[in-house]
Amino acid sequence: MNSNKISFSIIIPVYNESSNIEILCNELNSALVDINNYEIIFVNDGSVDKTLDILNANKNKYNLSIVNNSK
Repeated sequence: MNSNKISFSIIIPVYNESSNIEILCNELNSALVDINNYEIIFVNDGSVDKTLDILNANKNKYNLSIVNNSK
């Protein structure tokens, strides 16, 4: 993603998705490979599994933004 103005945002709410989250990141990355000027925002809604850990570990790899709503 380049530093130009954001054209669109993808906002994905997640809760206890540790078994799926990395697959989703890979799929989004593949689908958006030829598209610029977007952002992906994951909203973690108090997951008690490793969802937040996995998102944080992949934050730079996939250029993600993370909003964490802790309970």
